[in-house]
Amino acid sequence: MEADSGTRANVGQLTVNTYRVRVSVLVAFQDNVLAEDALEPWINDLPAAIDADATFASAVNSAQVTDWTAGFMTFDSGDKEIKTRRIEFIVQILEKTPYKGGN
Repeated sequence: MEADSGTRANVGQLTVNTYRVRVSVLVAFQDNVLAEDALEPWINDLPAAIDADATFASAVNSAQVTDWTAGFMTFDSGDKEIKTRRIEFIVQILEKTPYKGGN
C-alpha cells in the first residue's frame, strides 16, 4: 500500500496510524455523455464495496471513502494526446497497533 499522506498518534496503549490513499478511475474520453455514463456506477459502487468489507478481510481496523473529485486528465503518448475522464476517491484507512515506546 502506498499512501498519499498519513498521520501517526499514540493514544493510551495504542499507536493509531491513519493513511489517506488515492484511488483513480480513468475512462477514455470519446464524448462527454459516454464518459459520464462509464464513470457513473463508480460513484456509488466503489464506496459501497469498501463499506461492505471496511476491514479488508481484517487487514486494517477500518476504511472508508471520505471524499472524491472528478475532472479530466491528458496523457502525451508521444505522437498524440490521450484525453481521459477521471474520478479520484480518497480512502481513509485506520490501523491500530499496541503502543511500543520509541517508535
